[in-house]
Amino acid sequence: MSFAIKFITLACKVDHLMDKLKPFIDQILYEVAIPIMLITEKDKSLFEEDPQEYIRKQLDFTETLYMPKHTLIDLVK
Repeated sequence: MSFAIKFITLACKVDHLMDKLKPFIDQILYEVAIPIMLITEKDKSLFEEDPQEYIRKQLDFTETLYMPKHTLIDLVK
């Protein structure tokens, strides 16, 4: 999933590829990006039980390298 999002992010930077993606951008954002970016019950319980660990996981490069949630941030930008 992460690599597919990276591909779409890079494709948005190329004009002729962006023209091909434009009809699907709304669908990509609303059906893929937003559901992935939402906070899950697991995230919520970890934050309530151990807020420092939650923040560490969010900022740890090795844990976030292949997380689609962090890859989506680049796409949304």
